Amino acid sequence: MPGNGFALLVMIFCLMTVGSVQAEGRVDPAYKLIQSMAEQAKSRLSNDTLPIDRRESLFRQDIRPAFDFDFISAFVVGPKWDRLEPRQKEEFTDLFSEFFLQSYSFQFGGYPEDRFEILEVKANGDGDLFVLTQLFRPNRKRVVSRWRLRESADGLRIVDVEISGTSVITAHRKSFHNQLVRGSVEGLLNILRMRAERLSPQSTGSGEG
Repeated sequence: MPGNGFALLVMIFCLMTVGSVQAEGRVDPAYKLIQSMAEQAKSRLSNDTLPIDRRESLFRQDIRPAFDFDFISAFVVGPKWDRLEPRQKEEFTDLFSEFFLQSYSFQFGGYPEDRFEILEVKANGDGDLFVLTQLFRPNRKRVVSRWRLRESADGLRIVDVEISGTSVITAHRKSFHNQLVRGSVEGLLNILRMRAERLSPQSTGSGEG
């Protein structure tokens, strides 16, 4: 009957509207989280009353809670994660999270003349959210990043970042798998200890400019 057909169309429209509102409600917190991190970068890194290495260290401390490093650490180690002793898990998470932030936190900008932009926020079918950003820096190539966010017990957290279409945590998982096949967990921890030393402020200097 014509009336039934109209009622069906109305119901479909209502369901689509509800779905759109729900998606928008999930997207907004993701946008705000990434935007707040860019604002923290600008606030911390533009404070020239402190040495640049101190500013960078404080910024990493600021944004660390926005990442789910428990998930990230377990993912990059892979199946062997469950075999690690508690002290090894704790040390690995501490070392890898610092290495991760030292390597990728610059993508939020914050240095003089940096320009950070959020291009889009999308939700996918499995509940994750993706925030596409770009960073313009003087005399450097534009950096495009795709941040993956997921709800955790502690709220919305970053679980991955894609650079040039490559998942950072997947790349590290492959690298660590090869290292674990050739060696041991302690060997992997030693590599991370050396990386931490190499990426220390004394070794790297300022990321400014």
